[in-house]
Amino acid sequence: METVGILPDVGLIGLLILCNAFFAGAEIAVLSVSRSRIEQLAEEGRRSARALLRLKREPDRFLATVQVGVTVVGTLASAVGGVAAIERLRPVFEALGCSTDEAFPDLRGAREAFLTLRARTYAAMLGPLLAEHRDRLKATVVWNVEQGLALTPERIARAWTLRTELFHRMRRFLERYEFFLCPVSQLPPYDVAVEWPRSIAGVAMDNYLDWMKSCYYVTVTSHPAASMPAGFTPEGLPVGVQIVGRYRDDFGVLQLAHAFESATGVAKQRPPL
Repeated sequence: METVGILPDVGLIGLLILCNAFFAGAEIAVLSVSRSRIEQLAEEGRRSARALLRLKREPDRFLATVQVGVTVVGTLASAVGGVAAIERLRPVFEALGCSTDEAFPDLRGAREAFLTLRARTYAAMLGPLLAEHRDRLKATVVWNVEQGLALTPERIARAWTLRTELFHRMRRFLERYEFFLCPVSQLPPYDVAVEWPRSIAGVAMDNYLDWMKSCYYVTVTSHPAASMPAGFTPEGLPVGVQIVGRYRDDFGVLQLAHAFESATGVAKQRPPL
């Protein structure tokens, strides 16, 4: 019997959004509070004021911590946004003979590795075009190329190290599970007039790529994956499921994808227009 890991439930979304608000509020509060007032309270013996004064004296360290918190919370909240559709597929995979479980691989560093290596590629491929035809390039392309041109050798080396670590953590995760199921993206198709979503479930997207991080997180692990039509929202918008397999088990991924497609027939369904 094949064992399949499924992304955890959506009950965390509300809590994660509150956590995101906490981090953002903490940043504003610490930066805006009067230092003289804090020093006065510290002299009066207030322990909390002394702790806050230390944060004011080391703002870079504090802001780095806040940004880590915001990034982690944003990642988790946006990732679980598409889980409801995946959870409904559990009986389908169990009927195919799979044993399912809720599990999540350790994907720390995936965002940094992907964005860094993508920016490096954009700079190498499109850097000359930016120099000659900047006014004819989309703003998102300009941003991505400039991100690459600003990279240092140390950041590129770190990205490759992170990718290697991600590969091995996913490899170990899939020693326990033969396959991993997760949403293709964090939200259904959006309005054609919207260039890219600025937020999902109240969580801000920092750039034009973050709304699809549930897809590129898998890409950067170097493991095979198939994106399959999985059904429709109540509004008739399509949603997809990723079937991720063990390294070099492309055939196994295709076999499970074919079995899923044959069992559901979703790929042949069309929403009313």
